Amino acid sequence: MKNRIICIAVSLLIMMVPCFAFAGTELDTPIEEGLVDEYSYTSTVSTTLTISNTGVAKPRAVITGFPGTTTKLSVTMYLQKYSNGSWETIQSWSSSTTLNSLTLTKSKVVSKGKYRTHAVFKAYRNSSSEQIVKNSGTVSC
Repeated sequence: MKNRIICIAVSLLIMMVPCFAFAGTELDTPIEEGLVDEYSYTSTVSTTLTISNTGVAKPRAVITGFPGTTTKLSVTMYLQKYSNGSWETIQSWSSSTTLNSLTLTKSKVVSKGKYRTHAVFKAYRNSSSEQIVKNSGTVSC
């Protein structure tokens, strides 16, 4: 009888574990070594996605430029859901700045499924620009 109660208690605890997920790249991660020479105005980029146990997705995109070189940064961030074999955009947001760093964080209530953050970054030096596209890891909830 004691073993049966323990099994029931453990089963109930497992079912009560919240749906919390995190996936992404480490913040302030330098661009991969072979690509540094390719990007003249971008120091770091990252994309992350968390989904809370209440179903709130928090996509985040970060870009950092070089002081004295980068004159503008912009990002368009997409929250995407995997559906029927492809990624479908649920919502998008954009932001830009003339500062040396830009962080865009938003939130949206989501249903069960697989999600990711897809971001298109742009860094400028006056009228010249470069573009970087980056995805977070996939989060299931």
